[in-house]
Amino acid sequence: MSFQERRTILYIGSFILISAFYAMIVFQKLNQLDVSADPGPERLLKFWGTVLVLFVLIQIVGRILVHIILAVITAALGERDEDEIVDELERLVDLKATRNGSTAFMIGFFLSMGSLMLGAGPALMFKLLFGSLIACGIVGDVSQLWFYRRGI
Repeated sequence: MSFQERRTILYIGSFILISAFYAMIVFQKLNQLDVSADPGPERLLKFWGTVLVLFVLIQIVGRILVHIILAVITAALGERDEDEIVDELERLVDLKATRNGSTAFMIGFFLSMGSLMLGAGPALMFKLLFGSLIACGIVGDVSQLWFYRRGI
């Protein structure tokens, strides 16, 4: 298994774990928010805006930590860090995986905007955006693993 495949598998695992843990916390806080008196639209929009911004920041920090941990393990095992060598295949794999992840996000984005057009509340829109961010990360990383194993 190549360095890129190991890195991608770790990215997928950490993304799923962080997303699941964060979603569990968010929906517990949302239930607490709904139990109280009418939260009001401003408070609900502020809640979901905060949730999405924190989710992106937490995922970025998680990805950086996984990359650092992988680099330390690779150095400790004495293996050569193949991450320094970027060839055309790796660039092409990255571009295609980014395309797939972006497509997943755009589908979720249009679904969330469509829900607003059809009269659903902003809470559903934010839930769909949250789901599309998760789908974007998973689709992008799984695509990257697929292209590394299959080739282009």
